[in-house]
Amino acid sequence: MTSTKCSKPAASGLLSVRRGWAPTIGDTRLVPRGRIRLDGPRFPPKLSAYHEAAHAVVARALGCTVEHLDITRATAQGGECVHVTPDTYRVPGSRRIRGTPLRRETTQQERTTMARRQRDTSTATAALAGVALEDIARAVPALDLLPAVETRNGTTLDGLQLRSRSDIRRAAEAASRQHRTDAGRDQFFRRARARAGRIMIANWSSLAALAEALLEHGRLDRQEVDRLLQQRHHDRAST
Repeated sequence: MTSTKCSKPAASGLLSVRRGWAPTIGDTRLVPRGRIRLDGPRFPPKLSAYHEAAHAVVARALGCTVEHLDITRATAQGGECVHVTPDTYRVPGSRRIRGTPLRRETTQQERTTMARRQRDTSTATAALAGVALEDIARAVPALDLLPAVETRNGTTLDGLQLRSRSDIRRAAEAASRQHRTDAGRDQFFRRARARAGRIMIANWSSLAALAEALLEHGRLDRQEVDRLLQQRHHDRAST
């Protein structure tokens, strides 16, 4: 089982990906930076709470186990969501032969390839939950998640990289494992980001409940996360 820590980086460092490729945010290609700065509060508590709750909700929807969420000062870098990926992924034992109604058994190599694709897709989708959350926050200013300077002037690319650099790097590495071309990697990256957004919108009440609890307590362990999410699921089912 693989443990993934989605923690927010400090202000300095580089966004490094393989073979010189850098993913895009909107129409802008992310480039390596030595130092980046965000005017105003670096990590507003509400944004940190919703950011980590977004990772948790998306990871859970993809079959991961969320170990804990933390936005206390002890993390020193804005917050973290630690989740564990499944041991195995479901892959079909047979597939249809293209152009025919016939099926043939998949080989071990094909099953391994499909499992790795699912793993990398899940990794990228969970990693980009924070980026997708900011997409939603910009579209719905009433959520009041972004710093005031960004509400007035729009989000700077520097600000987005500052808050999500490690997440973007993790998603870019997954994309690089699956595609050899920049176009393929960019498409993989965009699809993962969009999928994360759809999962969050479909589970917004659960995300908000986690974020508000995180704001109140600073840290949530696995049992508390499970209880909150199960309670929200029960509430939705009974309405």
